[in-house]
Amino acid sequence: MLAGTPPRVTAPLVLCTLLLATGNGACSYAFVDGPPTAHRQMNYFTCTTSNTLPTTDVVLGGLLAADAIAIGTTAASQSERGVKLSGVLFSAGMAALFAASAYSGYGKTSECREATSELQARMSRLQLQSSMGFGGGPPGAAQLPPARDPWLAPPTGIFGKPPADEPAPAAPSNSSPDNDVPKKKR
Repeated sequence: MLAGTPPRVTAPLVLCTLLLATGNGACSYAFVDGPPTAHRQMNYFTCTTSNTLPTTDVVLGGLLAADAIAIGTTAASQSERGVKLSGVLFSAGMAALFAASAYSGYGKTSECREATSELQARMSRLQLQSSMGFGGGPPGAAQLPPARDPWLAPPTGIFGKPPADEPAPAAPSNSSPDNDVPKKKR
């Protein structure tokens, strides 16, 4: 900004810049999803398990904090001190916003990983109970088919035993038209 810019113009510009930056920044606030509140009763849900976006917030927050320090340590004339102070406050505020976003993002991804582990354990337990013949599961939950061990169970299907309602084909007899014909001697 120019040295002669009045303070009443500087504040709205800083506020507009802050609002624009907030709309484009703080990745974890915008894009990281934690587990649903009723995830313990659900058979399926999605949430964010990756820490990529919270780590991005940490890096950007660190850069903004370094920018605030750099602005604060530069020399400024009497007329530029207001601009310098607004730059320090803006960078420090944005660094704090990114730090809060990162903290929130790391918390959500941790909760998501814990919730998905619980879901996997719950589904494994339901499948084991179902395969052992105990059935069970929460009301309204889809029942998993029981597991079949092909080495212990009798074969079924096209290569297995024939269905009970169809009789087995008759075995061939020893007498056939070919057996009754005398063979020529040479």
